[in-house]
Amino acid sequence: REDQGSDYTTGRIDAEKANAYSGKFFDVATTTGHYLCGPLGMIEGVSGALESMGTKKSNIHFELFNTAGATAEVKAKTSSKASANAKVTVVLDGEETHFEMGPKDYVLDAALDAGADVPYACKGAVCCTCRAKVLKGTAEMVMNYALVDDEVKDGYVLTCQTHATSDELVISFDE
Repeated sequence: REDQGSDYTTGRIDAEKANAYSGKFFDVATTTGHYLCGPLGMIEGVSGALESMGTKKSNIHFELFNTAGATAEVKAKTSSKASANAKVTVVLDGEETHFEMGPKDYVLDAALDAGADVPYACKGAVCCTCRAKVLKGTAEMVMNYALVDDEVKDGYVLTCQTHATSDELVISFDE
């Protein structure tokens, strides 16, 4: 590689580089949104630096390349709150699909098994394609790298990582 004359113009952006870039390439006080794209470690480091500079978490948006092995450790965790057998309704384009799912099933997989043509891409809590809103009942996400805190508070889940925690669950992809 050609020498660029500075370590700040090569390699991944990390917290140190984010701090160095602040004031030179962007002004934290006037920037309304920061858009990051890269591997999990980079996103966590740069997001932390931006937050420590005063950026609201809701103004930091990101897309992950990967989650660096986090999937395996989460799959070992099973929800103790999962419903024994949940009756689930999935709404997509105004049409309902009804099915039952077991305590270890993910909503997305159970919906696909029931014939619903629900959207998904990565199945790793990264892309947000399977985002849907819980309208009735309760559910638990075991992993989330795509939704911001406000979306989770508003009832949105990533169906690829969600188990039913109530006997009845209604989830809409139309919201």
